[in-house]
Amino acid sequence: MNNAAMIEIDQPVVREEKFFHYLREQMAQLVHQLFKQVHINELLIDGGATVYAIAEKMGLQKFFPVQELAPGVIRMKIDEIDDLYVTIKPGSYLWPEMLLELPCKQ
Repeated sequence: MNNAAMIEIDQPVVREEKFFHYLREQMAQLVHQLFKQVHINELLIDGGATVYAIAEKMGLQKFFPVQELAPGVIRMKIDEIDDLYVTIKPGSYLWPEMLLELPCKQ
């Protein structure tokens, strides 16, 4: 079984550093709680600061690149969790179409 998680904050942009920090911490906490409740082996993360917050919250330290899906969009194997892959992209980049078209399993 292949499970994937993609979480998006669909709100207007607020240009306040405290708010950015709050959102990153909340996202990291949410992802951490999801991992405690369900098995996830593919995680897609948008934005370097969000990647860092999630990695720090979950104790992830070793990322091994396995595939470049598009310029700057990298899929990596996570050493600390046996079957976890994380795909990251800079916040200013678009997700590759092939990832947006993946069917979601219900």
